Amino acid sequence: MEKTTLYLPTELLLTFRGLARRTGRSQAALMREALQGYMDQQEAPHFHSIGIAEHSDLNAEDIDEWLAANWRPDEEWRSEPDPYSK
Repeated sequence: MEKTTLYLPTELLLTFRGLARRTGRSQAALMREALQGYMDQQEAPHFHSIGIAEHSDLNAEDIDEWLAANWRPDEEWRSEPDPYSK
């Protein structure tokens, strides 16, 4: 566990201290519980795909056809327009 410093408005701090006294719990335990509850309510991050996966109109069959027609592993890659760019 690591220690950190948190600045709180006076009114919130007084309310927080009162809650700790009334419940018999430490301020640190209450803070951890409050922060964990907040974090649990946050939406999980949405990862964005990169490259051709961004094109929802492509499927594996299209990719296989494009590779069969265009990929030349023995040649240096040449810049061609992306047939699927929007």
